[in-house]
Parts: sequence; C-alpha cells; structure tokens
Amino acid sequence: MNGDGHKDFVLLLRDNDPALRPSQSFDTNPYMLAIYFSDGDGQYRRIASNHRLIPRHDSPELEDVIDSVTGGGVWIENGTLLVSLGLFSGTSSGMGSRGFTFRWQDGHFVLIGFDSYEVNRADGSISSDSYNFLTGRRKHGVSSIDSDQTKFTWSSFARHRAPTLNEMGDGTEFDPTAQ
Repeated sequence: MNGDGHKDFVLLLRDNDPALRPSQSFDTNPYMLAIYFSDGDGQYRRIASNHRLIPRHDSPELEDVIDSVTGGGVWIENGTLLVSLGLFSGTSSGMGSRGFTFRWQDGHFVLIGFDSYEVNRADGSISSDSYNFLTGRRKHGVSSIDSDQTKFTWSSFARHRAPTLNEMGDGTEFDPTAQ
C-alpha cells in the first residue's frame, strides 16, 4: 500500500470479553482495525489502527456490520485499504452498505472514496451514491428492485479536506458532505 513492493496486510480484530456477549448471536465486543507494512525482511510494523470506524454491535434488532447479510469486511485492493459495513435490520425496511476507500498518502491513510447503497424493502426503491474525494464528483443512482435499469446523475460536491483513518468516527454515521 505504501508503494515499496512488499506485501502489507490488514487485520480486523475483535475483543473476546464474555461479559460483552449476552448471547451466542449478539456480541457487543469492540472491533479494532490494524494495518501493517512489511519492512522487506519478513518483519512488519503496525502503521495505523482505528477503534471507531467499525462500530460495536449494540442492538439485537440490527445485524453486526461485519457479519451482515449485506456484506462487511476489510481488504487490500489495488494498493488501497477498503472497509465495507453491511447494514440490515430485521425490524425495519432498510438495508444497505457503506464502503470506504483509503490511500496511503503523506504518512496517513486518507479517505479517497465513499460508497453508499440503500434498499427500502417496503417500497423496493434503491439508492446509491459514490463520492470521489480526489475529483470532488458524486455519482447518484436511483433504481427499483423491479427494474434492471438504474438512472445515474453526476454532480460536484464541496470538497473539504478528506479525513484520515485516524480521524474517522462511526462509519455508519459518516456524512461525506460534512466538514
């Protein structure tokens, strides 16, 4: 990820406190995202970590954002760090996902992309947004579960300094247009 040609890796760790697991299917233990760079000699050093982007599972009515049916996880792709949070509620009509793309830049993982996908299970409407923080462009899509067609519109958004991984809070509450 830092361009040195060595394999880096990302870990998603979770605490294992039995007191924070009231039942087998409801685990409120916190997550920690940790990123390691290789030094080329088989050694790795932790370069960044975050305890907030992936929120704790705090409601039995909602699925865990990592273990959700809508997908969740962390991985490295094309030299960038990707974090996906799945959103699914068994008691409401909403489901979707939030995706974050970070690039190593000037000693930090800087947010360069944010993707949001939402499905309203009650009326079948689908909405997607993709924000490119490098270009200041937003791609908005509207569709329906009854249609193979998606209508896309492009617009610009006011670019602020993109947050770094260390500055990110709860990813489910992230607003790409806020400063």
